[in-house]
Amino acid sequence: MDNSIFLPYLNNEKEHAGANRNKKRFQQLNALFMIKFSRDPVIYPTESSWFGNINLDGHVDTMENTRAYKEDLFGLRTLHQQGRIGRHEIDGEHLEYGTDVIRDIFVPVLK
Repeated sequence: MDNSIFLPYLNNEKEHAGANRNKKRFQQLNALFMIKFSRDPVIYPTESSWFGNINLDGHVDTMENTRAYKEDLFGLRTLHQQGRIGRHEIDGEHLEYGTDVIRDIFVPVLK
């Protein structure tokens, strides 16, 4: 948090002049569809693909147990409670998928 110059502001974890604007824009999304790869060697922890994180005790928190969600810092809880968040886990490594995933998982979400 101390060394990051981007995400804490985007996630409204630090106070800044654009916080209300960020939240309003995020809440205007029609939908948010999150993909997690089960054997992802790039994203750590893999739960962060679904807005999870590692807490101060070193355990992984799900999205619903994060400060950003509980305090609805940027609108994540709002979207979730309104049913505008989808999640899907793909068995594979980072961005490892074929045309079947595009056809069966991605395309239906875009309709």
